[in-house]
Amino acid sequence: MEAIQSRGAGKRGGTPKDRAEADKSTRIANKKLEGQGIPTKSSIEGQHKSDEEKAMEWQQRLLEGDTTLKDNEAKEVAEDKIYLKIEKEFSAWPGSQFFSVEVTGSTCVFVMNRKHPFFTDLYEPLMEVGDDKYIEAMDLALMAYARMEDELYSRTEDLDEIREVWGRYLKTFLLELRKEA
Repeated sequence: MEAIQSRGAGKRGGTPKDRAEADKSTRIANKKLEGQGIPTKSSIEGQHKSDEEKAMEWQQRLLEGDTTLKDNEAKEVAEDKIYLKIEKEFSAWPGSQFFSVEVTGSTCVFVMNRKHPFFTDLYEPLMEVGDDKYIEAMDLALMAYARMEDELYSRTEDLDEIREVWGRYLKTFLLELRKEA
């Protein structure tokens, strides 16, 4: 069941390529980050990788995240993703963190936890509203946080702790809200 849910999580229909091209929040964030010379963890990690290596990392990530993708589809999407400064994805893991910030190629990837109440009680219902401006605004707020972490990479331990504590309180508060609803 989890695999079935993961295929559709955070996606608005269409082919993988269509979804990547239609994601307004990702386009906006990347357009605004273009040309900034600010050193980031992702740019530092990616500077010694070839475009082929970056594409392979993306292809592997895409195939791991969506078992319905064919190799050629993942390769096509990966070739577009190697130029992104920031991207968002969805995954699932136990615990209280509602997101993680990772690097693929030279891209900062904001990964949202589908098992956290933030996703089930807030993000997923926003996707169902039918007005993308709310989910796009939420995406941009979350990608802004991820970019901040990417720029402040020298404070990784502090940022990990902030993410853990924030997620724990958010989970506690949202579960209480669920009880009172």
